[in-house]
Amino acid sequence: MREISEYKRLEEINIVLYIVLCIVTFGLFYLVWQYKQMHQVNVLLGRKGHSFAIWLILSLITFGVYHLYHEYVLSKDLLALREKFEMKPLSSDFPLLCLLVSIFGFFLISDFIHQDEINKIIRHLHSGDVNLTDLMIRQGSN
Repeated sequence: MREISEYKRLEEINIVLYIVLCIVTFGLFYLVWQYKQMHQVNVLLGRKGHSFAIWLILSLITFGVYHLYHEYVLSKDLLALREKFEMKPLSSDFPLLCLLVSIFGFFLISDFIHQDEINKIIRHLHSGDVNLTDLMIRQGSN
C-alpha cells in the first residue's frame, strides 16, 4: 500500500511558472524540472524507469541526442499510464509528435505537453474517480 500513499503525495506542477523559471535562470531550472518529471513518472509507473543521473550524463556525452530518446520513451510511458489509470487514450502518434517537436528544437514545448499529461493523470487520481486499492489489486494479479 506504500504506492497508494506515494500517489496521494504527488502534486501538479505549475507549467507556466516552470517555463518562466527556465527562461529566467537561462535553462538551469530545466534540470530541476526534468528531475521532478522523472520522479512523478516513476511513482506513477510504480518502478524506476527513468534515472535523472543517467539522463544527465548521457545527454551531455551525446550532445543532447539521448535527450531525444528520453522524450520519446517518456511519451510512451505516458500512454501506458493513461491506460493503467483507465483514462481516455491519446493518439498512438503522441510519442512521435513529442520527438519531432524536440528534434526541431522546441523541447520546452514537449516538456510542457508531458507535464500537462502528468498533471491530468495526477488530477484524475486525486479526483476520486479511481479506486486505488482495487487498481493495485488488479495490477498485482496481472
